[in-house]
Amino acid sequence: MPQMKLTKTAIDALPTPSKDIVYWDAGCPGFGIKVTPLNVGHRLLPTKRSRPKRSFVGV
Repeated sequence: MPQMKLTKTAIDALPTPSKDIVYWDAGCPGFGIKVTPLNVGHRLLPTKRSRPKRSFVGV
């Protein structure tokens, strides 16, 4: 999975993928954004459980 510094500018510049892809934040372990072919973003937040919690960002 790609790792990068997730800023508003960086997220806005992400290309629309042909399949779902998750970008992880380099500065905040466990935080990431999932981008789908429909250009929908989901935040992935770290939790005490083993799987991150998903939260809808927008279109």
